[in-house]
Amino acid sequence: MTAMVFGPLFLVAVTPVKLAVMPIVAGEGVPASTAAALTGAVVAEAGRAPGVEVMSEREVSAILSLEAQKQILSCQAETCWADIGNALNADGLIVGDIAKLGASWLIQLRRVDLHKVAIAAAADRRLKGGSIDDVLDVLPALVAKLVADIAKPATLSAPAPAPVAAAPAAPAAASNPVPSGPPAAVDEPMTLDPERVKSRLALYTDGKGHYVAVVPFAGTDLPLLSGDGKRFYLQRVHGGGHDKDTYFSLSFWDPRVARSTPTFGLQSGKVTLSCGERDVDFAPVAAAEAKKLLDKATFLRPRWRRYAHALARDDDGNYYFVDGTRDAAGKPVHDGDYRLFVGPKGRLAPLGVKGALTDKAGELFLTERGKLRLGRDKEGKPVAEWLDGGRTLPLTALVVEDNTELVYVKLGVYAGQRLGTPCDDQL
Repeated sequence: MTAMVFGPLFLVAVTPVKLAVMPIVAGEGVPASTAAALTGAVVAEAGRAPGVEVMSEREVSAILSLEAQKQILSCQAETCWADIGNALNADGLIVGDIAKLGASWLIQLRRVDLHKVAIAAAADRRLKGGSIDDVLDVLPALVAKLVADIAKPATLSAPAPAPVAAAPAAPAAASNPVPSGPPAAVDEPMTLDPERVKSRLALYTDGKGHYVAVVPFAGTDLPLLSGDGKRFYLQRVHGGGHDKDTYFSLSFWDPRVARSTPTFGLQSGKVTLSCGERDVDFAPVAAAEAKKLLDKATFLRPRWRRYAHALARDDDGNYYFVDGTRDAAGKPVHDGDYRLFVGPKGRLAPLGVKGALTDKAGELFLTERGKLRLGRDKEGKPVAEWLDGGRTLPLTALVVEDNTELVYVKLGVYAGQRLGTPCDDQL
């Protein structure tokens, strides 16, 4: 996964945290089949979280003996988890139980940090009445609580800005402006390893000209690609999970999907692409036809090469948005290649950036119409202001990672652009 921070902002590559999901223990009033279904749902939800790679109970069973698994599930002393963690080569465990007492469901989940050998997070819920469907409805929130602290953005501190003078108006955009810097999207060919990757790809389609290629049940180390059957773009995968042959899920980057993580995978016999609130069924392409298509296809690196760097707003509804360049792996290239856009939502226009400065006080973006200054106050909160001819307009600094839907959908800066992800035609 990548995370953004403000003042100055940059993307930080995060190695996925590997979690092993143990079978949910069936307590009083709950059949083993129900607990098993809940375990599968926990695996799926944890696999959707950015920065998380999941080991299902089947993978755990392939490594640990039945006695070792029983030891985990009955473990009450934190020290008994250390040996298990070494055997699984995992960063953590998810354990839990479910019971039904009278008309109430009781669900308890815990995440064990195997490096610290301690409980890192816990989530529990009591539901009065209802069915297992009601339990499944609250499960996403419980799992989200378990993994919420796994990948936090870094922070930067800086001195408070100098006192401000009378506020100027927002800058006007130049007539017929042209954004500087490389294009937002790049079609850069790549070569797939014929033995390790290309020969093992399975191809899926929605029957409407959209294809996804992946090596099933292989985790996050092998590529996820999508396209029209002639061109396939590599996806930036930041999490997932799988078992031996019945389940896999990969979550991928698409900032337009703000309320959930976009995923592609197989569960309960169905192959599904999930783009926010929309789920699209995919079906496997016959092996002979898939080979024919893939042999002729062009494979391309991730298409989108800009990243949201900073965002602020004045009290008149004008937004100040800065984006920068990233490389094919998704890492920002801090070479001063920034673009600054200013204006009301849906009508932002570019101002030419003549220079960008970064120091301990924050960042300064220079244009012919003024300067955008970014930093943090003494309490570590992001601050932003527009400076024009000795006058200063205080701005409300917005955290980019909390406003990705605004940036990529509503501001209008990237209107009509295709990011090269499986969700391009689904949103």
